Amino acid sequence: MDIRLMDTPDQVEAFATVMRRAFDVVEESASYANRGGSAKVRKYLDLRLRDDAPNASGIAPESVTAIKALLTEVETTLDDDHADRTYALESVKRQLTALLDVLDGAGVEQ
Repeated sequence: MDIRLMDTPDQVEAFATVMRRAFDVVEESASYANRGGSAKVRKYLDLRLRDDAPNASGIAPESVTAIKALLTEVETTLDDDHADRTYALESVKRQLTALLDVLDGAGVEQ
């Protein structure tokens, strides 16, 4: 995603620093003075989402993957007439508890 930052030099640099921490920077231009004697500058950033970036809900992709795996485990157990459902439910409970601990530590509302 190409982004143009435009403000005072210190504000542009402060925001660029935040962007560098939050995204993978593919390309970053130097700061250019705006035309007409303006005190503002502009800088261009080409950014990409990091692989570990949270989705729109704020849940990290690995958490979504873990939830999908649990759902698959539940579906498989329900489809198997000979499965030990108590053991399977205890296993899912342990995994969900661990996942919620991770999400709670990350500040994600449940």
